[in-house]
Amino acid sequence: ASASSQTAAPLADPVQVIKDALDVGYRCFDCAQFYCNEDVVGQAFKASGVPRAELYLVGKVWGDKIYDGPEAVKAQVQKSIDDLQCEYLDL
Repeated sequence: ASASSQTAAPLADPVQVIKDALDVGYRCFDCAQFYCNEDVVGQAFKASGVPRAELYLVGKVWGDKIYDGPEAVKAQVQKSIDDLQCEYLDL
C-alpha cells in the first residue's frame, strides 16, 4: 500500500503513556515549557504514586523568557514546578 493510503494510528493518552513509562522503570524525564505538556506530565506523575524522590526531572526555560530577564526565568521555573506537580527540578 502506498503511504497516502495508510492511516495514522490514533494518538495514545499522554497521561497513560507517562504512567506506562513509569511502570516499566523510567525515572528520568526531560521537560520544557516549549513542549506545552508539563501539566499533563504532572498529572501522570501524581496519578502514578511514584515518590518524587525516585524521579529525575529536567526542566528548560525557552529563550523568550531568558531575554525577559531573571524574574521572568524564575517565574517560568516556578510555573514548570507547579505544572509538573513537583517540589523541585533536578536540572
